[in-house]
Amino acid sequence: WDHVREVVFLFEDSRLLRISPSFVEACPTPSEFNIVRMLGHCLETGTAPGLDVIDLDPSRGPLGGHITSIVAEYAKSGPTAAALLHEAYPDSLDFRIAQGSSSGRSGKEASAKKSLILFLGAVRDMSEDELREVHSACQTSNVPLLGANLGEQAEFTSKIIDILQGHFAHNRLVPAVWRHARLPLSTSIEPLLPSPTAVQPAA
Repeated sequence: WDHVREVVFLFEDSRLLRISPSFVEACPTPSEFNIVRMLGHCLETGTAPGLDVIDLDPSRGPLGGHITSIVAEYAKSGPTAAALLHEAYPDSLDFRIAQGSSSGRSGKEASAKKSLILFLGAVRDMSEDELREVHSACQTSNVPLLGANLGEQAEFTSKIIDILQGHFAHNRLVPAVWRHARLPLSTSIEPLLPSPTAVQPAA
């Protein structure tokens, strides 16, 4: 996708993997299987154009300060907002184009000038420590933040990515996040903790 600057993975050992579009473009047939195989080969050989592995720096806390660094990097490059995505958040992103807002080419050009950082768990949900660092990073860099769902049903990460791509392609994703994101003025992360799923009693 031309509009994606990078995909970043933060692993449980607090190592960071940053993948830029040039890595995918270097793959002759960029299917999921081939990209994963190429990724493994590059990590083994140490030859990885468009690939950056950053080890944990214990002096910067349990998560190595990775999230703080990335948020600050994008905030310095221009207008930036961030969103935490989880099906248990009570608020859903409103993807309708608000009356009077830009759509079409002019709207896409305006969106292209803004950066959007999306945080979501993959195999597991984000931990409280990770949520806390996102909150702190956005507060430090004055980046608007929100927690929202794309639907109340848990889905595979790949499906969530496809949904995000579809909304971006129709100029709905960036305007929706920017309409709802707010600067995290409070020091509490309580609003960013997903609500526990209610368990219905057996009949």
